[in-house]
Amino acid sequence: MLQAEYIKKNMVTLINPPSPPKGVSNKDTMAGFGQVYEKSSCVRMPVLDILYAAGSLKQNNVETNVIDCVLAGFSPKELIKELLSKRPSLLGIRVSTPTINWDLSVIKKIKQRLNVKVVVFGPHTLIDAENIIKNPYVDALIQGEPELAFLDIVTQGFKDCPGLWFKNNGSMIKNEKRKFIDNLDSLCFPAWELVPYQNNHIGDGRPFFTILSSRGCSFGCRYCPYLISQGRTWRKRSPASVVDEIEYLIKNFGMRSLLFRDPEFTLDGKRTEEICSLIIERGLKFGWRCETRIDTLDKNLLLLMKRSGCKAVNLGVESFSSAALELMKRKAIPQEKITETVDFCRQIGIDTYCFFILGLPGETVEDVFKTIAFALKINPSRVQFTFPTPYPKTSLYERAKKRGLSDNISWDKFTGFDVVTGNEHISRRKLRKLIFFARQVTYLYKHGLRRGPFYRLRMLRKKILLGLKILTLGGDYTWAKVFLEGL
Repeated sequence: MLQAEYIKKNMVTLINPPSPPKGVSNKDTMAGFGQVYEKSSCVRMPVLDILYAAGSLKQNNVETNVIDCVLAGFSPKELIKELLSKRPSLLGIRVSTPTINWDLSVIKKIKQRLNVKVVVFGPHTLIDAENIIKNPYVDALIQGEPELAFLDIVTQGFKDCPGLWFKNNGSMIKNEKRKFIDNLDSLCFPAWELVPYQNNHIGDGRPFFTILSSRGCSFGCRYCPYLISQGRTWRKRSPASVVDEIEYLIKNFGMRSLLFRDPEFTLDGKRTEEICSLIIERGLKFGWRCETRIDTLDKNLLLLMKRSGCKAVNLGVESFSSAALELMKRKAIPQEKITETVDFCRQIGIDTYCFFILGLPGETVEDVFKTIAFALKINPSRVQFTFPTPYPKTSLYERAKKRGLSDNISWDKFTGFDVVTGNEHISRRKLRKLIFFARQVTYLYKHGLRRGPFYRLRMLRKKILLGLKILTLGGDYTWAKVFLEGL
């Protein structure tokens, strides 16, 4: 068993492994379970829990190194070359759900070249711990928030680190569960200086950074992975702590663009107002965006957000079907409120990115068409259509399992963009066609709106033909009619 004294005298290296060969890994999204984008994607997102853990170690005088292979563009060979030059005493390797098989293959290559202990971490360990710890190249794993876990390993060793599973002389030891961090203000700022942060990119201005001002979500939607990794209790930082970090990022790294990674940034409207007011009072100039619920926004708050630099808001609309939302314990928001909010954001110059989930339990093809039509009618700046992903330990997973819809799931499919399962009314094959149609018709609709009425008519004709070509199975044109009536 690795002793704390040995680690403390040597280097701890935290690693974001290289992206898999056919995609770009983003381990910070989907509540930390991660996504994989197409190889052509320009998105490069930092992984905040790595940087928090590194900051905690550095603050306590532990020699710490971070290798973010995605930001640095490292291949497995380049990663191993870097490790051979540093010879760390402990590796913390961040895994994600869609990349877990690839991540484990990278770990195998590392262990074949270096005699080093490997600790795996990330929310995926909460749903796949037994399989991970059985891997002969994994020495231990952390379940729960890792920000302070590595410091516990350094100061107390494996045996006394809450949330740690580890191997010891042929046995497997499971330590007591790690509790959530209640006082988020007590955490040091992420150690951005240890990664090539200049390569962070989501399409906004650079240097681009991310920040986490709260954790958890109290709403309890049955498909939500945040309930697994962050819990249902909403934990928040104080406005002063949040704005202190923003000021730190501007002064030390020249930050120009910021994304709040909170599941629900405006859950407490008064707190959001205080954050915005402090940004304005301190004269901090930068652009920012956040993700939140439409029913936690109002015009006065949006105006204040705009004054403080808000450029865009990500909004989960999810479905046109109130029955499907109710089944998933998602509070349905009146369509008038959704339309009004998107319209007002457009008027004051805040972009809206609306998210929709197609194929929720109980939805029919007709429901999906209505959702697509509604997305086009409200006309946000951008639309994202995804599939319901049944993460283990969610109610959605248990429902799918009982109905036999989630058999033979491969973790590689949990990218956020692949069909993992259909529902009672829509097969996986048909859902793929629906998503393809939704994305194509949105593109045509958006481009048609920019070219004038005659071009728009041509685009409308094209999308009608596209819809009929892709979606009508067995000569059933009913749903194309429903879609057209909804426009």
